[in-house]
Amino acid sequence: MTKWRKIDNIELMKLVSDPRRHRILHLCTDEPRTVKQLAEALGEQPSRLYYHVNKLVEFQMLEVVETRQVGNLTERFYRAVNLSDVFYRTDPKVLAENPHLAIAAIRQKVDPGLGMFAKMPRILQEREQAGQEIEKFPYHLTIDSNTEYITAKEWMESLRRIHEAWGQAREGITQWPDPDFPYPFEEENEKGTYQYVLISYRIEDAQRLGLIPPYGDEEETRKQQETDEDKSP
Repeated sequence: MTKWRKIDNIELMKLVSDPRRHRILHLCTDEPRTVKQLAEALGEQPSRLYYHVNKLVEFQMLEVVETRQVGNLTERFYRAVNLSDVFYRTDPKVLAENPHLAIAAIRQKVDPGLGMFAKMPRILQEREQAGQEIEKFPYHLTIDSNTEYITAKEWMESLRRIHEAWGQAREGITQWPDPDFPYPFEEENEKGTYQYVLISYRIEDAQRLGLIPPYGDEEETRKQQETDEDKSP
């Protein structure tokens, strides 16, 4: 059954908002892997991944399932912990205490998709000018939207169905909403116009386009988050 995990500190929020780390987690879901094996799969140097792997272990998203001694070296095999069975939801207190960092964490997920959308017309135009027939999009991206005039109660039910659709292989959500994550909305039977926006993209494409920092660039990521915070009203 799918479980909820509360994001109760800003470090965990930044961790689950980093698309690069989700690539690591998914690779370690298929089978336990060493840092060296992860580096080979990601086309990176092992030294650039240790920081990310250690952070994921610290927050119990990766675990060591096997240790092997190879000469003077110790190899650790890491496996993702309940990746397909957990939904993350941010504690409102964390949002209230760290508004700028929370916005930066959300943008870390959303901005690569918007950046890909911004690049799409130019890439398609260049192909057309080169005489290439345009039959397929150059990378995996979709931005869809919809609105519904419904009650808050109906809106909550629609969100439950959306979450279940995300995890078709799961047995179902334990409880919706979970008691630890109540939705204290007033006037739940009052109708309103609800906006839905779905941004879905392939992380590998965004990385190839330079829209997600390379592994190891923690200083660059930190400076960007500080810049985002300074720009926020």
